[in-house]
Amino acid sequence: WYWVKATINGCTDTDSVYIKTSTNLSVNIGKDTTICPGQTATFKTTLTGVTYAWSVGGASNTKSVTTAGKVWLDVVDAGGCAGSDTAEVFIKNPLTIGLGADKSICQGDSVKLELSPARNKLNYTWSGAQASTDSVVMAKTAGTYTLTVDSAGCTFNDAIDVIVNPLPIVNLGVDTFLCVGAGATITLDAGAGFTTYKWDNNSALQTRSINAAGTYSVLVSDANGCEGKDTIVVDSKTATVLALGGDTTICPAGSAVIKVPTALQVAGASWEWVNDNT
Repeated sequence: WYWVKATINGCTDTDSVYIKTSTNLSVNIGKDTTICPGQTATFKTTLTGVTYAWSVGGASNTKSVTTAGKVWLDVVDAGGCAGSDTAEVFIKNPLTIGLGADKSICQGDSVKLELSPARNKLNYTWSGAQASTDSVVMAKTAGTYTLTVDSAGCTFNDAIDVIVNPLPIVNLGVDTFLCVGAGATITLDAGAGFTTYKWDNNSALQTRSINAAGTYSVLVSDANGCEGKDTIVVDSKTATVLALGGDTTICPAGSAVIKVPTALQVAGASWEWVNDNT
């Protein structure tokens, strides 16, 4: 206690004060803070003339953190007085989303894109190759699909690439015909380089021999699992039966007449003679 006594004109009065010595400094770094994943919480003290020591490292009056947990500041002045304050950082809804691995589809097909595992009560925004606010999209075109979800004011995103592979092209040729009665066969060839072949008779070979009119088709697949198909129509036409007669013996310098049968000498018919000399 400290007191004083004063006398003026014979009148006396006194007063006193109590002085308490304290080594504690008053420190305030702010309140507990809740942030979204990836955001920053900043704490600051207005106390000056002291040295600062943050629990998460740092020697200034301000500190920014991005992880959950307690943060405290210890201060001390030149006279040895010290103080501290503590706050805590909370991460709001630490949601992790994933669309899975990139997808590969065949031209004309589609693939379902969605969160795995599925989540409810989220706001969805798809961007990139396709815009949508649905939780699921059916991707048909190649590109990058990005999903952003909003959960309790915090946003999270993931992206996935969709690759569209072209269909294999198989070509059996133009429609054709075979000659009935001449024992003719036609070989249909689907072409090399495919992974699998499947004809309409379940043959798994590249080629197929036919001897009857009809419609024939083949389904092929490539290394990407994509399929291509082609069909050919084979018609039938009556074969021309040619009879030149029996073999003939001639004398040296002699000659023999070999004649195309009169029945074959009609408009549109043609023939070619072949022997050992020409």
